[in-house]
Amino acid sequence: MNTDPIIAVSKSGFLRLTLWTDGDGTAELRAEVSSNGFSGQSSAWFSLPTLGGFAEQLLTYPLPPDGLAPLRGGYRSKERPGELADQHVSIRLCPVGLRGAVGCRVELRTHAQQSNVPSHADAVDVELKTSYQELSEFSRNLQRLIRGEVSELH
Repeated sequence: MNTDPIIAVSKSGFLRLTLWTDGDGTAELRAEVSSNGFSGQSSAWFSLPTLGGFAEQLLTYPLPPDGLAPLRGGYRSKERPGELADQHVSIRLCPVGLRGAVGCRVELRTHAQQSNVPSHADAVDVELKTSYQELSEFSRNLQRLIRGEVSELH
């Protein structure tokens, strides 16, 4: 099952997420980000409960001073169980300043095998500024996308 994008927009750029699932309880999350002239895209596989838990975390108010645990995906390490050997997608939310702003830190890396140099991956690391209200809407839309209730959100 392929679903169309969910989009979070800020004044400085956007984050577009597309979800593709084959019905086994996992999904490929494809992420594209653009901010102030920097852009990139990548993807990683997640369990649907992991994505749902992340969507629920986004409703935390106020965010802890050190932010929420990031949603991170990529290739798992064979030597260190539970760790990533090659991270492709990371999305982390944290408070910014004292006026209720929220930073959405997005790190994307290409899969190393897609690079011309096997040990190298292209990467982008940006922070989008958003608000708790926009974060709440993003959470609700992400949950609806995971459940397959909508195919496109703007």
